[in-house]
Amino acid sequence: MESQPTYGCSKCDKLFPSRRDLKEHLAIGQSEYCQYCDQSFCDSEDLEYHSQMDHSYCAECQRVFKSEFTLEEHYRQSAFHHYCAACKKLFLSANNLKNHLNSSIHLPKDVLCPGKGCRLTFVSRSAVLLHLESGTCRCGIDRRTIDRLRAWNGVAYECYLCHAGYRILAALNQHLGSPRHQEKVYVCPLNVCRVRFSTLSGLCQHIESGRCGVARFVRNTMDDLMGRMRLLRFPVPWPF
Repeated sequence: MESQPTYGCSKCDKLFPSRRDLKEHLAIGQSEYCQYCDQSFCDSEDLEYHSQMDHSYCAECQRVFKSEFTLEEHYRQSAFHHYCAACKKLFLSANNLKNHLNSSIHLPKDVLCPGKGCRLTFVSRSAVLLHLESGTCRCGIDRRTIDRLRAWNGVAYECYLCHAGYRILAALNQHLGSPRHQEKVYVCPLNVCRVRFSTLSGLCQHIESGRCGVARFVRNTMDDLMGRMRLLRFPVPWPF
């Protein structure tokens, strides 16, 4: 009767009936040993580098997976990872992932700039407002124009915070820059939120994020503002 093959440990001379048993033995108490390819390493950093380069390895969980597919499934299903399955890309935070998913990589640019003569399109209203506030739109709209549209109530330039009225925009701007009001003059209209922002685009980004549930309430207001911008003729006569 032929003897069964045995596998010996070079460190302790123990014999094992199978290679699998030998690997399990070597893995016990040896953090620098890779049981998947039967190699030992000088330190844990070398082992981790090897795992990243030669295996489907999750560095955060310090786990090796059988294939790239199972690793991707791990990323996709785990609540601790922020993973875009379509792009096969990990992100550092949930907010970074959300910004990525809301970018032009995944969303269509179907929001048209309301400025006269500008045919640029954007993925969201907040992106349009950032474009306009920057002053780069060929129509001439800038941040001051947006503030003016928002402040005029048909009779006077009204302070959004205290509802004081002013005959000219310069007086309102001076009022808003006074110690009475801080720079963050745009406020979320939801009573349980009331977060402040220094620009309308910042407020719009907050609304679009859906963090406080005010999106539906404000959508009509944003559409109205966009419509008023389309009616502008430039240069705008500033009442100074």
